[in-house]
Amino acid sequence: MGKWKSLAFPVPEDSTEDGMELRDYFAAKAMHALIMNSQTNGYITDIIHVAYRYADGAMEVREQ
Repeated sequence: MGKWKSLAFPVPEDSTEDGMELRDYFAAKAMHALIMNSQTNGYITDIIHVAYRYADGAMEVREQ
């Protein structure tokens, strides 16, 4: 896992899967909002980078 090790959803103890990181969950939510509210045909990679910046901001605020 990355810098932040919080998981978005509980994972059973006997699971072999790591689960989704909270940062990825926040990024997915931000990406959805960015795409739904986009007035341009921006490149998806640009939208993804912006979504992860929002997610990183959310993770930093959680640490305060």
